[in-house]
Amino acid sequence: MAGNGGRTVGRRFIDFQRIAISTPNYFCNRREPDMPDSVYKVIELVGSSPKSWEEAVATAVKQASRTLHDLRVAEVIQQDAHIAKDGSIETYRAKIRISFKYEGHD
Repeated sequence: MAGNGGRTVGRRFIDFQRIAISTPNYFCNRREPDMPDSVYKVIELVGSSPKSWEEAVATAVKQASRTLHDLRVAEVIQQDAHIAKDGSIETYRAKIRISFKYEGHD
């Protein structure tokens, strides 16, 4: 079966011809059957918090909701922390992608 695109890894056979590439989750999670021609814009934001990464994400989403409407999905893409001189974590930061319905008003 080596000539048909498959490879043996350990004792498992992987058929690379049958592996499908799917769209990212933030595009698949929401479906609108009554509006199939909807368009969504995706932006990146960085939120911060002295307490946790979860609170850093919530801070970014809350701030975005003040000016953007019809928010859909927030995806965490990176986390980091600023470390104080004494070795403790000073600030948690979370970079997110957030999507919202694009209305086409420029």
